[in-house]
Amino acid sequence: MSCSVSEYAAYYYNNSQNPACGEKYKDGANLYGFGEMNGPEGQDEMLKRVASSKATMEIAQKAAGIQNKIKWSIGEFSQVNEEGENSTTKWSQTQFDVKLEGVEEVGSVCESGTRGYVCYKLLKMPKTAILETASASLKEKDEDLYREWVSSDEYKQLVAELEK
Repeated sequence: MSCSVSEYAAYYYNNSQNPACGEKYKDGANLYGFGEMNGPEGQDEMLKRVASSKATMEIAQKAAGIQNKIKWSIGEFSQVNEEGENSTTKWSQTQFDVKLEGVEEVGSVCESGTRGYVCYKLLKMPKTAILETASASLKEKDEDLYREWVSSDEYKQLVAELEK
């Protein structure tokens, strides 16, 4: 199944129904971020930087959604302890940030086309990388909660969902 960055750009902007692009870069086990910038020829470096920044922002927005799922999973787990009592104070005091790690470039290209001269960038990041950084951050903040959470059914369900 082949899909160049240019073909993906056409698919992304609904100018193409190329199913290969839709399937290949559909968020599954990976998140994809796409960025583009058009401008004058000869300004490739600046256009590439802006396209890269936009692609990174798109991945960051998607990663924030995954981060919320992770926080929800921990919150759901920690709301009721083994005795059936609420234990939300433990969770409410545990806040952490997730870093964008494991981001790789799928491809980039600058070309003249129907939209003028434009540079595209496509990035990918494994969803499990978000879980790994969140887990490490939680472990650093509250090791007991971390150990309980990673052995919970909520954690196992989350891992299965992120690996789809």
